Amino acid sequence: MSDVPTSSPRARRARRFGALRLAAAILTLLVVAVLALYLARRLVAKEVLISWLEARGVRSEVTFEKLDLDGAVARVRVGSPDDPELSIERVEADYRLRGFWSGRPLGADVSRVRLVRPVLRAAWRDGTLSLGSLDPVIEELRKLPPEPQAVKPLILIEDAKARLSTPYGAVALQGDARIADDKLERLEARLGPAVLGGDDFKAEVEGGSLSMVSRGASVDAAVSLKAKSLASGPYQADDATVSVTGRLPYPDLQAGRADGPVSLTTEAQIGQARDAEASARDVAVTANFDGRASGPFATVALAGPLQASLSAAQLEGADAKASGLKMGFAGQVRVAKADWLAQGTLSGATRGSWSGLGAPARGDEPAVAAVKRAAADFDLSAPALAVSASPRMLQLSVPAPVRVNARSGLTATLSSRPRSPLFNADRGAFNAQVRGGGAPDVDLAVERYRLTSDGLVANLSAKAAGSFGPAQDATIETAGALTLKNGETTYAAEDCRPVSIAKLEMGDNDVERLDASLCPADAPLLTISKAGAWRARGRLSEGKGLAPFLEARAEDVSADFDAKGRGETLGASLHLAAARLIDTAKETRFHPVRAAGEATMTTKAVSGAFQVSDGAGRALGKAELDTSLVDGSGGVTFDTGELTFAEGGLQPGALSPLAASMIASPTTGKARFEGGLHWAGETTTSQGVLTVPGLDFKSVAGPVAGLSGTVRFDSLIPLVTAPGQHLHVDRIDSMAALTNASLDFQLVDTELKIAAGSVDVGGGRVELEPATAPLDGKPFEGAAKIEGVQLAGIVAKSPFADRVSIDAKVSGRLPFVISKDGVRFIEGKLDADQPGRLSIHREALVDVAAKGGQAAVADGLPAPAAPQETNTVTEFAFQALEYLAFDDLAAEVNSLPNGRLGVLFKIQGAYEPPKEQDLKIRVGDLLKKDFLNRRLPLPSHTKVNLTLDTTLNLDQLLQDFAQTQRAGSGSVQP
Repeated sequence: MSDVPTSSPRARRARRFGALRLAAAILTLLVVAVLALYLARRLVAKEVLISWLEARGVRSEVTFEKLDLDGAVARVRVGSPDDPELSIERVEADYRLRGFWSGRPLGADVSRVRLVRPVLRAAWRDGTLSLGSLDPVIEELRKLPPEPQAVKPLILIEDAKARLSTPYGAVALQGDARIADDKLERLEARLGPAVLGGDDFKAEVEGGSLSMVSRGASVDAAVSLKAKSLASGPYQADDATVSVTGRLPYPDLQAGRADGPVSLTTEAQIGQARDAEASARDVAVTANFDGRASGPFATVALAGPLQASLSAAQLEGADAKASGLKMGFAGQVRVAKADWLAQGTLSGATRGSWSGLGAPARGDEPAVAAVKRAAADFDLSAPALAVSASPRMLQLSVPAPVRVNARSGLTATLSSRPRSPLFNADRGAFNAQVRGGGAPDVDLAVERYRLTSDGLVANLSAKAAGSFGPAQDATIETAGALTLKNGETTYAAEDCRPVSIAKLEMGDNDVERLDASLCPADAPLLTISKAGAWRARGRLSEGKGLAPFLEARAEDVSADFDAKGRGETLGASLHLAAARLIDTAKETRFHPVRAAGEATMTTKAVSGAFQVSDGAGRALGKAELDTSLVDGSGGVTFDTGELTFAEGGLQPGALSPLAASMIASPTTGKARFEGGLHWAGETTTSQGVLTVPGLDFKSVAGPVAGLSGTVRFDSLIPLVTAPGQHLHVDRIDSMAALTNASLDFQLVDTELKIAAGSVDVGGGRVELEPATAPLDGKPFEGAAKIEGVQLAGIVAKSPFADRVSIDAKVSGRLPFVISKDGVRFIEGKLDADQPGRLSIHREALVDVAAKGGQAAVADGLPAPAAPQETNTVTEFAFQALEYLAFDDLAAEVNSLPNGRLGVLFKIQGAYEPPKEQDLKIRVGDLLKKDFLNRRLPLPSHTKVNLTLDTTLNLDQLLQDFAQTQRAGSGSVQP
């Protein structure tokens, strides 16, 4: 055959036959191979699939129950036989083969996949889900490009189980799903009981569920979770359930977007929630959102109205309780990626109590008791709190005031200031007010405050009125800057503001009507450290107040104070720059004086030392204060030291009006007073000693020399001396020279009890009978006993010495009454101890009458004419009184109306002129009877039996004499 030409027809037929024979052989082989593959399809498919997985490091076991050209049924296990990562009890796949005959690559279009009882073991680590050895396979398949004409199968998952391990513990899931056309049409999943825990987290989950059903472009979803307990750090919740139901837009997986309406309802209940300091019972939270979602998955945005509420049956803290708590929010929210915005209105109400101050106690101050009562039971209401919040800002306003209404009657309100939010970003402003319930009234205006990186700065003004501890009916105002920085609080007042206290209660030593200006010093008015230590520094100016227990008033007080403390430790110092002290006793005891000094205060005591001076700045002594804050006992002592009185210098009148009324300037000499006031409990005592070595001064009675004595006071308030006090005066230059005067007495409050008093005068002595002299303006009744007093010197020094002279040594008794009307004598009697003489010039005589107005001279002649008429009888009377030598003289002394003193003299004696006189009358004169119209001499040695009724203006006399002593001149009207 080799010699047959290749180009011959024979050759061409041979080649054609060979090709056909080869094609037939190949087709036969292909048919045989296809039949063999089909008959061994399960084994081949199994080996191919296992080999493919093993080539990728995945151990597997696949058992085909069925493998046809249009479908397959198999059982699959992936991973270790003892603990597979995935096992599927039954896999059903419906498909249609495709290849070159369909114009597509060799393969299959899967139309349905059914997974029955798949079990998956996975792990969640660092935010990533891992399926173990399947992770590389999944990653490889994920990178394959999609086939545009690929059929999207229906996927059915039935009774699936998943075991998910996490850093907190294992989680078991079970459920069913349906996926059609790459869309999840239905999902039902259940979470089994689990105990999860970590470093600061623990949860005992009883179960949960997830349900999703797609409806066109939206999905109805419901999620619920129930936990027996949840704990994170100090926070713990028991019996908690959470459920979320609603409708969401179905995500567009191809476009990577989620657009459409969103309607969600969230409900949560917690049986009990607590931390280390607080707990809540029966907490319920609900939230309803009805808006829209839009945008790519990574930046999907939610926007729409939100209504939320929170309620709790009971809340308890360390010292606080609340019941019936209800809170609500209504507004608009927008969430986009990490950005969000919420705008709306918050509201809330609760009934609460706070016991941080303890229960009201018997010894509580009224203000403290009022606050305790209010805190024990109150209602809190916030009807409207406007809020606008985002990650970059938070703004709060109070359209309607937040109110606290206590059962005790106290009310407190918090409100926004005009055109200023309560809070905006890092700043804001507000007003607060407290009224009623027995607590102080408080008005606080925080004009602006600003939050800083380490605290807060605020400008505020405040006014409080009420009772604060011992300060009763007080009013305090202040304005300044408050700073909180790194846990430290400082308050700097911007100017002086008034402070007033109606009464500062200090037991029996209350201080009343305190008024002052509280001013800033060089340091903050108040500082509070992070550790709780505090310090207050400032200045008081223009201060004034009353001290009734001292019967004194303070004015023009200026002082710097520095007080500090921590816990129960307290310390304070006071520098009194100046104070003016004024006596307020009914009978003024001292003129205003000035005080300056230092005082200190500790937790247990208050002490101080003050220098006292008069208005001219002259030192008057030192006062020292020492009182215990433990038992309330203490006292004030005062020591003038040795005071020296000198002309042109210090004078007693500058110290006391009483001294001024009795002691006229100039006064010379020395004196000293030492005394004190002491109290213990409700008992107050006082005492003092006045020592006078010697004083010379002018008094209303005349110059006084050598006043000396020591007076011991058993009480200064009121003034009470010990019995038997004694004062001595060497000499008093009055109307007569008074010497060796002394007074034994006791001063008891408003009475001077005179035990004895005496003075030497005119060679005799005048003694005061025991008596009580009121010092409260009531009349003083007493009597003076006269013993052998020569009246000559007294009359010689009187204003009418040029008209009257007398030589009479008398004794007697003069009862008197001293009142506001002056000195009055009642039935006083004086008798001459021996014969004497009396001379009254006729110009001094105002009225001469005998026996009630009728003059009887010698033998009782008829009454003469009026004194201005010239007649013999009147003339004889004038002459008799000019040179009268008496053997007996008696005087009745009585006061008359209008301050006049009446003295009725009864005198028996004779007319004894310096020159012998005789009366000679001629017979013719007798017959004519005209001798009676001439001045006739009264014969010497004419016997006189005379009753002389005379008066003088005693009040004017004493006033003129006192004026003479003070001013050195004056006139006397007899």
